[in-house]
Amino acid sequence: MEWRWSGNPSGSQLRWGRWIVIVVVLSKCPPALRGDLTKWLLEVSPGIYCGNTTARVRDELWERIVKHLKTGQATMVFSSDGEQRLDFRVHNTEWIPVDYEGIKLVRHPSNARVEGKSRPSEDRETTGQREKKCSQPKAEVKSALPSDYCLLDLETTGLKPEADEILEIGLLRVRQNQVTDQYQAILRTEADLPQLITDITGITTEEMKANGKDGTEALKEVLHFVGRDPVLGYNLPFDMAFLQHGFVKLQMAGLAQNRTVDVLSLARLKMRGLQNYRLATVATHFGIERKEKHRAIEDCWTTFRIYERLRTIDT
Repeated sequence: MEWRWSGNPSGSQLRWGRWIVIVVVLSKCPPALRGDLTKWLLEVSPGIYCGNTTARVRDELWERIVKHLKTGQATMVFSSDGEQRLDFRVHNTEWIPVDYEGIKLVRHPSNARVEGKSRPSEDRETTGQREKKCSQPKAEVKSALPSDYCLLDLETTGLKPEADEILEIGLLRVRQNQVTDQYQAILRTEADLPQLITDITGITTEEMKANGKDGTEALKEVLHFVGRDPVLGYNLPFDMAFLQHGFVKLQMAGLAQNRTVDVLSLARLKMRGLQNYRLATVATHFGIERKEKHRAIEDCWTTFRIYERLRTIDT
């Protein structure tokens, strides 16, 4: 939605600008956070705030919400330029945003969810869920899947963007279903790496300190590499949350306007009968070999091969 202002919302000096309609829903909101929100938004009902802000103010408000809302839950819905004309973010909720071919949906948790050790969304599905999917009418989706795109994978020091850091970034550029370029960078983190992270990735604190790149420089290189390409990844909302958190700190829009496709969601749609949908499980199903350690560029290649196989499967 395009709003033309001849001034800021609280002053008399007139100027042009682009403003975004947003709605925020909070539970257990501390008074200090409520005070921050009501400087920019109108509280129309307890815990519900709405108004018009710039993208920068929206991102800064969201960063404050994530930082200060310790036990409560938050959902932000805002207008965007995508096909749905809206986008949303969540915090401390079990309802997880997922992208399916440019359409953002919400995945509701099952009672039988089994939490993975490295990423929260690569979980088991119940037999009932699989049967429900099998009963859905078939649709041809192959033609809607991009053949020109960038594939993203991150290794991180934990699961929470507001508390943990990006350790490694991997990217593949794909044109007409063929990899044409790749990007890989280890980032310097503020703290030494936990032993668990070293065990998972094989990256040591010494290697990180010796070869790690400045995070700001790496994020700018990511933007240059990706451009306006669609972004694909396995459990992509996890990776995008970390990237967007970094972009917000740099006061950059990041990849918010790029189309995204979550290959994990695509695998769940197109494949039946798997015990779970972790990357290793799906790779094994397709006979795709992968290294034991989790490294960003290796996981990018695995996801690329899985995606290209999924493209050939009709739902």
